[in-house]
Amino acid sequence: MRIAINGFGRVGRCVLRAAYERRLLRPSAASGGAGQAGIFDLVAINEIADAETLAYLTQYDSTHGRFPARVEVVDDQLQLHAADDKGSHVASELLAIPEASCLPWAQLDVDCVLECTGELRTTAEARDHIDAGANQVLLSNPGESAIPAIVYGINHSQLIPNNKEGFSPSSIISAASCTSNALLPAVSALDEAFGVDSGVVTTIHAAMHDQPVIDAYHGGDLRKNRASSQSFIPVSTELAAGVGRVLPHLAGRFIAQAIRVPVTNVSALNVTVNLKKGRGNEALQAGDVNRLLREAGNSFPANVMRVSDLPLASCDFIHDACSGTIDAQQTQLIGDGTVNLLIWFDNEWAFANRMLDILLLLEQAKGD
Repeated sequence: MRIAINGFGRVGRCVLRAAYERRLLRPSAASGGAGQAGIFDLVAINEIADAETLAYLTQYDSTHGRFPARVEVVDDQLQLHAADDKGSHVASELLAIPEASCLPWAQLDVDCVLECTGELRTTAEARDHIDAGANQVLLSNPGESAIPAIVYGINHSQLIPNNKEGFSPSSIISAASCTSNALLPAVSALDEAFGVDSGVVTTIHAAMHDQPVIDAYHGGDLRKNRASSQSFIPVSTELAAGVGRVLPHLAGRFIAQAIRVPVTNVSALNVTVNLKKGRGNEALQAGDVNRLLREAGNSFPANVMRVSDLPLASCDFIHDACSGTIDAQQTQLIGDGTVNLLIWFDNEWAFANRMLDILLLLEQAKGD
């Protein structure tokens, strides 16, 4: 599959790095790497920034450390050279084209664009990539409600050919959000076991690029004008709507709020779920809930959900590929029908890996 990344910020660079670390990228044929392992040809990266800066930010990352290969720019290509690859390397053409409709996807024969700018959210906007010649677009944001949102481990089977739900992948799909990916496996497991009546979620989220380090004009949300380095800042979230979008029978049953906090990575969800079947069962304990979630985690695909018994802090989850890790020590019950959970997740790395998992399903569908 021939892929391209549009937008080379935090998510775009994490997607590249995760694909490289998972050995999903095929070496360039021109480098003598033809026939070597790999699934995807990363043919282009589009970002409005100078090439040397892109290479520098790929090589050196304040959160995830140094890239596990030498990164350089050669003849308008971003090249990744492993120390022991006998000269072969991954090479991607660097573009700096502001309009998606003007990108050379037809000439590059691009199968799928990973849309990582965070700016294209509607079908009409994403359609520019299709009109430019790409066969498919995978958004790194939830997008509008008309765009299918795929949470890997929950509803990804609709991308698998010949599944019982019917195979009808859209040319434009979304990987939902990092918070949806962290939340929905646990909610789905509780719903299957007990039935979920309603829920409240507070996202404690790392600061993001749309916040200034010191007070500065941002526009729109006045709170986002404030220094991300000094305050806990409430922001809007569409997580509650995202629950109903992926699990329609729970539409309108969740409310959510979000607070940005002064760390650069790793977030948490404080989740309170009101159960249906649990009421009247006074024997239900926190250990029972943790055991249920642990078993459910084992039934999901790898890195979708796990339960940890360790006394960990947020920094311990940097570069953790799991969509959500339930902190067993923080699980609490009120009576027999209300469960409170704390779920940790690396909002950059885990989400980038889920985008790749979806891409692997699309490759499977393409092959079938």
